[in-house]
Amino acid sequence: MNTVWKLAGAAAAVLTLAAVGLVAYGSTRPTTWQVEVRRELPASPDKLRPFLACTGRYTEWMNGVQDPDGVVVEVEGPPCGPGAIYRWSGNGGQGELEIVGEDDLPGGAFRIRYEMVLEAQRTPAAGWFSVEPRSGGALVVWHDAGELGMGPVGGLFAPMMQKMLTEHFEVALAVLGDRASAAR
Repeated sequence: MNTVWKLAGAAAAVLTLAAVGLVAYGSTRPTTWQVEVRRELPASPDKLRPFLACTGRYTEWMNGVQDPDGVVVEVEGPPCGPGAIYRWSGNGGQGELEIVGEDDLPGGAFRIRYEMVLEAQRTPAAGWFSVEPRSGGALVVWHDAGELGMGPVGGLFAPMMQKMLTEHFEVALAVLGDRASAAR
């Protein structure tokens, strides 16, 4: 019986040291993420704008990345531009994105700015889509940044969040290019 207690004590000590080590490591890591994906798309800025400024069209390209049958979407506010809201839940995630600004830029370019809240933890994020005319299409940049918070635990998860969002943005922009170039 004495050996069992010694083994249990050693296991508890190892687990405690591992937990302390993870917390210490997480506390040295940033709890923020910043993602920027650039992609040349075969669609003009005029064809891309309705897909980016109108939240009701997000399901045509954003949820095409995941299983659209597992996602519940609600759209609120005006159909396009500032105040347009896109809410989603399902497939392990939920959130709300609101367009807060739409800026026309020189040369036919434009930027759509948004604020977002992710998941039940109410993780804040903000970002933008910018579109610049290019020969045969447009350069689209999707920029997003946020703060996980959650103390040292956030430092462990921020790199995963950055990787996941980068992959999501790359696939979503490819789908956006296909949809917008096929639009009439």
